[in-house]
Amino acid sequence: MEAVVETLVEVRSNLIIALIVPVLIKEGVIEKIVESPKTSAQIVEGTTLNHSSLLRALHFLEANSFFRFEESTNLWHATERGHTLAGEDAKTLWLWHFDTRKLGFMINLGELLYSEDQNLFQKIAGKSGFEVLNEIPDMLEKFQAYMTFLTKLNSDVVCQAIDLKDNMKIVDVGGGAGGLAIDLAKKYPEKKFAVYEIESVVPMARNNIEKHGLTEQVEVLPGSFFEAIPAGFDCILLKHIIHDWPAHRTITILKNCRNVLNPGNRVLIIDIVVDRTDKRYKRATLQDIYVFSDNTGKERTLNEFKEILSESGFRLESVTNAKEDDIIEAIAI
Repeated sequence: MEAVVETLVEVRSNLIIALIVPVLIKEGVIEKIVESPKTSAQIVEGTTLNHSSLLRALHFLEANSFFRFEESTNLWHATERGHTLAGEDAKTLWLWHFDTRKLGFMINLGELLYSEDQNLFQKIAGKSGFEVLNEIPDMLEKFQAYMTFLTKLNSDVVCQAIDLKDNMKIVDVGGGAGGLAIDLAKKYPEKKFAVYEIESVVPMARNNIEKHGLTEQVEVLPGSFFEAIPAGFDCILLKHIIHDWPAHRTITILKNCRNVLNPGNRVLIIDIVVDRTDKRYKRATLQDIYVFSDNTGKERTLNEFKEILSESGFRLESVTNAKEDDIIEAIAI
């Protein structure tokens, strides 16, 4: 019975942490404590938080090893774990994953166990997760900031693993704010790149490319990969795109890619290949639940990648590990 209660306390504590921490990040509380030890009065100053309620939250987070209270001085200190909550990267991650509107959908996650062809957004709002995002500008901005973070997190490894020596014009389909195309353009200054994105994301990508001074080398093209892929490129990048969709929709995307490629041209899919023996397996299964709940997506095994590629007119050529991701090279046949 004691073990049952301990497990319940751990799970409930993690849920409460997920709900409290984003508020403290948004109010600047985490940064204050990380900057230097402070009293609760100093911490609450300049925020819209209630002092008494904040104290309860701080004591709870102390019990969960994020902070340490020094009774002799009444100062709150950030622990090593507490420091992981500070900074722009932490802010990006926490404010996206635990946005209260997103959590409003996630609370119904268990209902998805009764079907495999409906995601949370369809079930509750009657539309896909990306359709919901496009209707809420600040959520879309949080999502794109999160995707930019993911690109930055593994960018050096991915860029090093991607070999474009035989390609001259490359399009990053669903390339978000353009992070991958920008990094590759810097690595290959002699090549031309494009970012293909929906209209609502195009301004973010153009601003980011302009900020890096690459407007002559990287263009932005508006459109939907479900309708068509722009022609005139000899290599197509699909980073964290294929895993977002069920098989029939990924095949639509890949067939659209095949329609504009010559035989022998390549598609490079950047996603994780699920393997039970891989040390990344736990993360892959967590991500699988997320993409399933958001958009009926799926993290795939090597055989599942082979199946969708074969049906779309491609041959799987190679898989290269890139730390958190894999690069699946497919050849148009």
